[in-house]
Amino acid sequence: MLFLGVGRINKKLGLIPVAVIAILIVVMLLLGMRGQYVFNPPYLVLIVGLIFVTGVGLVVAYLSIKSYLATGSTVLLIMSMAFVVQSIVPIGSGVVATFSPSATVAIATLGLIVGSVVQMFAAIQGSFRSAPIGAEHRKSRLASACLLMLFLSLLVILLPFYPGFPVLFVNAAGVTSLNDAFYALSIIFFLVGSSLFMRLYVQSKSSALYWYSLALLLWGVGTFGVAFQLRFSDIIAWTGRSGWYTGSLYYLVALRSASVENKQD
Repeated sequence: MLFLGVGRINKKLGLIPVAVIAILIVVMLLLGMRGQYVFNPPYLVLIVGLIFVTGVGLVVAYLSIKSYLATGSTVLLIMSMAFVVQSIVPIGSGVVATFSPSATVAIATLGLIVGSVVQMFAAIQGSFRSAPIGAEHRKSRLASACLLMLFLSLLVILLPFYPGFPVLFVNAAGVTSLNDAFYALSIIFFLVGSSLFMRLYVQSKSSALYWYSLALLLWGVGTFGVAFQLRFSDIIAWTGRSGWYTGSLYYLVALRSASVENKQD
């Protein structure tokens, strides 16, 4: 009961990081702080990404896969695949950040596109409430989905090094118009997914859906901030990344809420 009481309070407190990060980004833009306070020590992007994105993503993917195998939920299968991508791509972008900021931004951008699309499909699938997959087909579909996501992740990491791949970011000049378009699409996909999951929360009052919706919203807000970075790892970029990292922690809160709700049923 104590945990449930804290959960109710946290639902209101959970909106604070969303508002704070969004306001900070807007204030920084109004004050013309793009390109200022660059902070990019060696391997920092890699280490922080491994902890807050890859680490959390692997935990969420594992637990989602485990729940999918037990229930056959298509939503859980699709969600777990989103976290497979969100776990692998940050490793590639973090390693590349040590020698090529431009390729790093390109990898992160392509990863955002793939991850946000998969998350949106999970939300759409959840809205349709499809029948669970039969036990005899669950492992084969999981294997096929994992292979597909692994292939897409490797493609995302390697594609920016293809000689004909367009430049998406120039240090001290910012992102290109093509990258702006990619960021805009990612933000739309994250916001659509967030809205659909929030709609499901309103219908079911499931705390897990509430926190998952906020997690996607934070990823959308974070992407908005990163889109305005002028120099690699400037203050705008780090503020946007903080939205990604906080959103990843919200995924864990959503899992914790789902665990509590399952014990109550």
